[in-house]
Amino acid sequence: MDAVLLTLRPLKVLGIKNDRLKDGESVIQVQRRPTANAMSQRWDITNGTIHLRNKKELVLTSNVENDSVHVHNPVEGGDPSQRWDMIPRGDEIK
Repeated sequence: MDAVLLTLRPLKVLGIKNDRLKDGESVIQVQRRPTANAMSQRWDITNGTIHLRNKKELVLTSNVENDSVHVHNPVEGGDPSQRWDMIPRGDEIK
């Protein structure tokens, strides 16, 4: 599982907005680094899914109360219910 994480570009959880789009949805901001141009390397995440430029996919499930996310990668196969640890805001997804 660590090998899967290392194949992804480092991402930083900028924050979780408690803006409800539909029932159970929220917006999660993550940022890729290093950041030569922060605005061009930032994504607003809706529906809990981010599609990276290298076609990898991370699914982020927000926990607004704890300001953190669950992470798993369904593209890599295996049990899609398996999730990595909660990642607080400001921590990196490597």
